Amino acid sequence: MNKVVYSIMVAALICAPLVAEDKDDETVKLTITPFGELGGLYNQGIASPGNHSYGNLMAHAGVDFALENGWKFGLGAIGSWAIWDTSSSSQSSSSVMGGNSGDISEAYVHYKNSRLEFAVGRFNSNFLNFDYMSGNIQGGAGVITTHDGKMRYWAMFADSMLYTGAHRNTSSTLYGTNVIYSYYPYSKQNIMGIWGEVLAGGLSYFTNGMDISAFLLLDTQLPANKLTGRNGVLFQAGGKISYETDFSGAWHSKSVLRGIFQLGNTSKQPTANIVAGDELAGLVWLDQTFEYRIFEFGAGIYSVISSYGNGGIYTFSDPSRYYGKVINAPMAFPSPYFSSGSAGQFLNGYIFGSIDLMKSSLPFRLDGMISFGRYQEYSIMLDYNAWKYRGMNLNVGLGYVFSKVAPSSIPGISTAGLQSSLLIFGKFYY
Repeated sequence: MNKVVYSIMVAALICAPLVAEDKDDETVKLTITPFGELGGLYNQGIASPGNHSYGNLMAHAGVDFALENGWKFGLGAIGSWAIWDTSSSSQSSSSVMGGNSGDISEAYVHYKNSRLEFAVGRFNSNFLNFDYMSGNIQGGAGVITTHDGKMRYWAMFADSMLYTGAHRNTSSTLYGTNVIYSYYPYSKQNIMGIWGEVLAGGLSYFTNGMDISAFLLLDTQLPANKLTGRNGVLFQAGGKISYETDFSGAWHSKSVLRGIFQLGNTSKQPTANIVAGDELAGLVWLDQTFEYRIFEFGAGIYSVISSYGNGGIYTFSDPSRYYGKVINAPMAFPSPYFSSGSAGQFLNGYIFGSIDLMKSSLPFRLDGMISFGRYQEYSIMLDYNAWKYRGMNLNVGLGYVFSKVAPSSIPGISTAGLQSSLLIFGKFYY
């Protein structure tokens, strides 16, 4: 397997964009485009219980073959190397990745026209625009859009996933630099379960700045099979109502209300301690964003509604702005901010802001956020586009992430604790 992975990387890295034409030089028949990224991260643990400093390197490369009739085929590989790890018991680096790791990241068939889009194999699922699944999955997915473009119907089946810590609304420069869980065996065993299969579907309606969507999700074995006694399925039904509008010239507003109802045994307690009602949970989440030229700021409030023994809301990824899981607890399920709490810890909230000078003449973006409630985080990220040439980019960055989960009153339920991380990261991509 390693030989195949490295061969694909080498082939993609030395390949240049090509265009194949027919004999009469009239129409383009095939476009061959390489893609790839080479990234690194150093995490210096600061004033935390235990030393969680680590450094990683990752490489991802592949080739897309696109026909002008809507068909596209792709092949890619990914690898990660833990070059420094001060503690094998930390929630990072090799203890998360299972050591140096590599896998076939892309091997897919994809089709798209004005009404239909689908993919089969190992592919990026972001075209579904599903808030709770980001990045590459193994399986199949499709979207149907009505003629007027107002309605979208989508469905997906996932047998496994390539876990790189990708979360919407966080820096893509960090994706994959601190954690890579290959489709097999790590993601299959530790995220979906040995016999875990995910089925999901939903619809969206767009009109006059309003987006109303709903989804259903079924996993045949969640939570992951690593903890004994957690058998059965996980069922979720959820939705979103968002509204976007421009006002007062350059101002833009986006309001989003999300909700999830969950049924499933997500508790981290021994099975003998589970009582009636512990399998039920819910999430209510309101997020408000304002944009003005290069500035963006806003706030949000949410609540995980469940019994204290439930564990929390289980998602594969999410559209939050938190870095505490991506950096300090990438394999925590449920995510620390979606875990159930104790009395008096019902509400959680956050404020955030960013200055995006990339919209002007300077290649910088600065993001920051503060959260409060059971889950606490203070994070700041500086992303700098250091070099750009003909589709090639080099991004470098600095960051600081403090995250803490307030202790639970439930015996046997562990928390992510306190982590404080100073980050240096970078990624070359094309």
